[in-house]
Amino acid sequence: MKEYLKEVLDVSGEKFFILNPMIPNMDSNKPNFVIREKSLIYTGKFAKDWNSDEILEAFAKIVQTNHNFKLIVAGDKFNLHPENPKFKEEVTQKLKTYKNVNWVGGVTREEVQKLIQQSDIGIGWRNNSLNDSLELSTKALEYGALGKPIILNRTPMHERLFGSEYPFYANSEEEFISCITQSLTNNDIYVRAAEMVYKVCTDFTFAKTYERISPFLWESKNKRIRIVFAGHDLKFAKMFIDRFASRTRYEVEIDQWKGHSVNDESHSTNCLNWADVIFCEWGLGNAVWYSHRVRKDQTLIVRMHLQERETKHYLKFNYYAIDSIIAISPYIRDEFVNNCGIPSDNMVMIYNAVNCKKFDLEKYEDTQFNLGITGICPSRKRLDRAIDIFEKLKEKDSRYTLHIKGQLPTHYPWLWKKEEEKKYYEQVFKRINSSKWRDSIIFDGFGNDMDTWFQKIGYILSTSDFESFHLAPAEGMASGAFPIIIRWEGCHTIYDEDFIFENVDEAATFILKRNQAMRPNDIDVRAYVRKRFDIEKIFGDWEELIARLR
Repeated sequence: MKEYLKEVLDVSGEKFFILNPMIPNMDSNKPNFVIREKSLIYTGKFAKDWNSDEILEAFAKIVQTNHNFKLIVAGDKFNLHPENPKFKEEVTQKLKTYKNVNWVGGVTREEVQKLIQQSDIGIGWRNNSLNDSLELSTKALEYGALGKPIILNRTPMHERLFGSEYPFYANSEEEFISCITQSLTNNDIYVRAAEMVYKVCTDFTFAKTYERISPFLWESKNKRIRIVFAGHDLKFAKMFIDRFASRTRYEVEIDQWKGHSVNDESHSTNCLNWADVIFCEWGLGNAVWYSHRVRKDQTLIVRMHLQERETKHYLKFNYYAIDSIIAISPYIRDEFVNNCGIPSDNMVMIYNAVNCKKFDLEKYEDTQFNLGITGICPSRKRLDRAIDIFEKLKEKDSRYTLHIKGQLPTHYPWLWKKEEEKKYYEQVFKRINSSKWRDSIIFDGFGNDMDTWFQKIGYILSTSDFESFHLAPAEGMASGAFPIIIRWEGCHTIYDEDFIFENVDEAATFILKRNQAMRPNDIDVRAYVRKRFDIEKIFGDWEELIARLR
């Protein structure tokens, strides 16, 4: 199309930017390329050049020898046929009466996507008179982005996109029938074709298209948006920092504080003078310092977790200078508004985020007998409760194992100096070492391998006395592990009641019953966490907030 317009308009084309056809963003998980139902699908209008009648006639021939093949048809728009005034009547009759054809009529886009996912191959075969067309079918792109091969005409455009070796090109009824037979009976060819179209078509989503055009859209700006992240502990903000740094629209600088109220004054001042947006991670001395120095033309955002309630730095904030305060859960928001007196006008709620794609790895076998707990310090994390659950299960079935991930308390001098903390852990470790099941309590150490560690975990435990959010259950769900949360205040504002238990007895009983009933798919925990906490969604919320405040 670009080359055509260059020729027609007689211009060099240096300022052209290709805006490709676009399809909605798809699930971030790669589909399984398998033949399930021996099912074809056609979605769209009925017209002469769309081979509507030819598709039905060819399929009627196929089912004479392939009795289990099925054709799903979605759509109710009929174009006038220039030579056949009875076109609509004849095609409708065939849709209603032909064997193994399921015509669902006009349905919503969401329903169409479900039908595509339930099918095996999409139909994009058209009349050869359209072979020189420069139109790229968004229907075909949706089939491919959902992991379904497509039967297409062999055209220069299609060959440029999918390659000349793509196996399912058809320019005649004979080739069309051959493509259907091959696609639904030869698994190797099917998988190869599915992978080819998936790789191409996923590049046409809204998100991928925006990545390509955003530099072009924003190049007219005098400068990119400059964001400073300031705080003593940025681990929970790292995903967002990386996302902003990877976008051409933003420049990122870090103001790393040495403690709650300890900073390099000179560096912080340079960051302040440079920034368009200042993001204070944790509402501590960093938020106090910036809120008393920020300019009116700058945007100041503070994200608060839970410990700020005790440190009381919020009493020194200049709220007139803070554009927004992010709370990481509805409970935390209400806690700061109702008990700390923070103005509700300033507060928004945006959940913590999980990189769902990172954790979506294949599970090992028999993970339903593996319990996991991450981060056992300080004592309020209640490792003893996790052991209680493990022992109750072990009494019933010897296959259960408890995996412990994270640093030991001796790694933290400040913690080990506290007599109550030290006494607690000494008692817990004595209990483990004297247990007849001590070999089934495994310390996996600390490391940045949480994604692969979760491959062996079937149940992720959250046994704390209290938490501000507790990311471990969400990360576990992204891996397919079922969360077991012993109720702590506010947990129900983050996680559904299906995952929350009143005590260890209730939790252990649930695990036993669930495993005995062999219902590992009773709740799609991966889908649940993607919908609520996936980084792509939450990062979008952050960008929207910044755009609204500037």
